[in-house]
Amino acid sequence: MKKLITPLLLLALTLAAAPPVNISTFTVNCSSLATTVCDTPTVTAYPLDPNVSYEIDGFGPVTPLGQDTATWFPPTGSALNAWPTGDSTLANGGWTFEIHALGNNGTEKNKVLATFSATLPN
Repeated sequence: MKKLITPLLLLALTLAAAPPVNISTFTVNCSSLATTVCDTPTVTAYPLDPNVSYEIDGFGPVTPLGQDTATWFPPTGSALNAWPTGDSTLANGGWTFEIHALGNNGTEKNKVLATFSATLPN
């Protein structure tokens, strides 16, 4: 029994320590032609591992109510490289977006995999 457990344990540790995918392209673009807000932004990110869940966090300009933020979850297991974020509307101004891989418990398990900064709308 010991002989079987040791190789399985080593395999599990190796898989857990595997480096994340190197995301070579990561952008956020405004889908509409509006000039006052970034309406229905579209995210492009690839390559994404279809077996991993991701979270994108956006940090925008400071408004009278505080800093504008956004959080999106790309579709897991999808071959899509770009997807609309839904009915999101982002304030005009400077934004920084970060993409993180999520662990099994739904919390960020890796450092920032990629960042994108832009002045919206773009």
